[in-house]
Amino acid sequence: MKKIILVLFLLLTACNSEIKEVDNSLWEDNEISHEEIKSDLISSDSFSISFWFKSDSNKPSDTILTIGDENDYYTLKPSKVSFIDETYVYDGLTLSNKNEDLIISDKKFSLKSNRYNLIVINFYKKNIDIYLNGELASSGNVEKLKGNSLYIGVNPYENNVIQNGFYSKLSISKNILSKDKIFEEFKSELPRVLLDTINISDSDDLIFDYWIDSYEIEGYPVKWVSMNQELIDYRGVIMKKVEEDTKVELTATLEIDGYSTSKTFIVNLRVEDDNRLLIRDLKSLDTYINSYMHSNTKLPDTLSNGSKVKWSSDCSNIEIVDNVLIKLSENEKELCTINASVTKGDITVDKSYSVTILDEIYGYVMSYFNGELGSEVGHLAYSYDG
Repeated sequence: MKKIILVLFLLLTACNSEIKEVDNSLWEDNEISHEEIKSDLISSDSFSISFWFKSDSNKPSDTILTIGDENDYYTLKPSKVSFIDETYVYDGLTLSNKNEDLIISDKKFSLKSNRYNLIVINFYKKNIDIYLNGELASSGNVEKLKGNSLYIGVNPYENNVIQNGFYSKLSISKNILSKDKIFEEFKSELPRVLLDTINISDSDDLIFDYWIDSYEIEGYPVKWVSMNQELIDYRGVIMKKVEEDTKVELTATLEIDGYSTSKTFIVNLRVEDDNRLLIRDLKSLDTYINSYMHSNTKLPDTLSNGSKVKWSSDCSNIEIVDNVLIKLSENEKELCTINASVTKGDITVDKSYSVTILDEIYGYVMSYFNGELGSEVGHLAYSYDG
């Protein structure tokens, strides 16, 4: 996504001292950075901050927003982070000042990872309401801020770690947003937000049927339509091989409570000539070769699409005999460049990989020892020589 640097300045008008409001209401994927957003509204008695926030990776040190100056500020952060289904998940929200936690939400109010979430904070007098995805997550009493700075996804006054992700539709308003208006914005944008999570990872070269007819996102069914039924149907099933590289369109539509959004995906169907089959084999070879490999590992001589591979080593302590890696030295590991010459038909491509070669794996098994002979318990673990 294109990085868009957002610079917002609010100025006082000379005639009536009215404070202009921030209104960046169009969807833009603004990459999170150290960008400071200034607004005199932040030090006023009443104001609202509203924005959509998407985190690529969630860690315990992450910050959602920071408001105020270095001597007087609040941060909104996760209460804690759980690791669920190989993904970090926010578990509750906490508003803190530089010394202590002030307001903690119930853990059910947690950000969704890898998709946009609507965050709204209403400040009025010494009261504060925090909304997450259309619902009131927590309320409390806080002191009025003296500073007028806003940072999204980073706390520049403490750890200075930038959250990985994006934000959009930032608004700072002197008018307090009502519960109904907040819920309405969330529901109206939810179909677009959820469709944004779909990614056809192999769209540049679709090889296998995609099978998308029963696709759901967070329990909502997605309707698919193919614009090229003769080549690929609404399920993502490839109907026939193409005679030339062809772009096809699959359109997904999601409707939730009367709000509907569509998104079109471009998928490439490729001619399966020697060049294309070689490209596919080279990609699979990149996946097969790891940065760490063990001595006595057998390397492939033929890849899945029929490409032939010849191997060689640039290192005196590493040999490749009959496609088998052999470490000759007694060193625990050897850093080496191994070379693959990959051929399909009349086309040959040479590739090199920097690999650390470790000792050969010996497959005996050990259990964890709890201190009493004959009573070893715990998970099994492979032991490696060296």
